[in-house]
Amino acid sequence: MKKIFLILLVALLANATNCAMFREGIQPPKAENPINLTKVKPGKTLGYTVQFSAAVNGNAVTPHPAYISIWNEIIAKELTGLGTFKETTPDKKDADLFFECEVKDVGKANIGLALLTGLTLYIFPSSASTEETLKINVKNKSGKLLGTVEKTEASTVWQQILLIFVAPFAFPTVVAKELKRDITHSALKEIVEKGYIN
Repeated sequence: MKKIFLILLVALLANATNCAMFREGIQPPKAENPINLTKVKPGKTLGYTVQFSAAVNGNAVTPHPAYISIWNEIIAKELTGLGTFKETTPDKKDADLFFECEVKDVGKANIGLALLTGLTLYIFPSSASTEETLKINVKNKSGKLLGTVEKTEASTVWQQILLIFVAPFAFPTVVAKELKRDITHSALKEIVEKGYIN
């Protein structure tokens, strides 16, 4: 009985940790990319919206609700964390500044290879790549466009049983959240540097 339990435990762990995500590193990590807010006048109100679009292998798809939720959470946290706005509210059209955020996810995957990976219990490897882009249109209270910034990061997810040794350092959900945070942070840094919110 103990041997069966051990085999099941090993199989479960292998299945849960057979994926790893790797970034291209287009955007620097937030910790290495500080924002200088000395020229920004504090006390303004900010409204924002976030719209999503996604495609896989050139075909438009509906973004998963969990994906939308993660992006919304990260954007809200980064905007609030900037610390320069008196108030940060979604959909607030009469705010001093308004950010129109557009998130675009373009993915490429070989469904046949992914199926083969599953059928061979992850002995045969497969991968999927994605490019995530955040575009922010900055507008003033009257709706005039002050400027636009766009930041992109690409990543690849690999599936293979031997990745059980790599997965703890490149676990897809952790890397994906860091990637989104760094894209948002880089976009906000450019907005500040270009004086769009002064």
